[in-house]
Amino acid sequence: MSKHQKTKGRRKGLNSQAMQRAVFRQPEKVRPVYGLDMPELPSCVRPNHAIAMDGSPLGNFGADFFWGTGFVGYPRLAELAQIAEYRSVTETTANEMTRQWIEIKSQGGQDNSEAVRQIEECLESLNARSIFRKAIEADGFFGRGQILINIKGHENKQDTPLLLTDKTIQKGSLKSLVNIEPMWTSPAVYNATDPAAKDFYRPKSWYVMGREIHANRMFTLVSRPVPDMLKPAYNFGGVSMSQLMMPYAAAGMQDRIGEYNYGME
Repeated sequence: MSKHQKTKGRRKGLNSQAMQRAVFRQPEKVRPVYGLDMPELPSCVRPNHAIAMDGSPLGNFGADFFWGTGFVGYPRLAELAQIAEYRSVTETTANEMTRQWIEIKSQGGQDNSEAVRQIEECLESLNARSIFRKAIEADGFFGRGQILINIKGHENKQDTPLLLTDKTIQKGSLKSLVNIEPMWTSPAVYNATDPAAKDFYRPKSWYVMGREIHANRMFTLVSRPVPDMLKPAYNFGGVSMSQLMMPYAAAGMQDRIGEYNYGME
């Protein structure tokens, strides 16, 4: 066999091997795709089919098509609090509810006048009357008012219940009462699966700027609660007085603007 024939045979063999590699080439590696399906559970595990209903968007969806009702949001409510027509109603209500304040009385035949005097001085030092008035105002402006109880030495225990015992609350440990507007708080834990329970749709604790605080450490005032389906949309508050007044106040302001424009003509 000549040298030319040997070279031709080797090239033919190389070409055939190249064709085989091209034909039978393995597919390129495909990146795995992970879906969002429910995980496969072992046969011994039974899923809990009790699903909370607070995740349904139907509350706001239906409200948007029913004359524009539904939670209007804290930014809008804060803007309305600057307008006299909205502010005067809420401020008047809060002032009248705390105008006479409270009277500390003692029952029984014993003379407890000294204890009554100390309680009155404590309430005055805590500025309790003004704190509760501002909570009522927050309820009127935003639909919920809250007052945080500050206890000395409980800075890292606020996620636990506040027990009314001398071991938990020592004498002189009550630091202050603090108003917190609802836009800074949101429910942390609540029962949304058992309507027969007492705590159904009642938060057991609240997140205050990311810090969890037990519910009995905060006085929560909601004067106009909404149905359960709407509570998550309202941040577990109620309907504010400002929102209830919007159709009437807007109509009244529009009439005054029309009268003003008519007078300028």
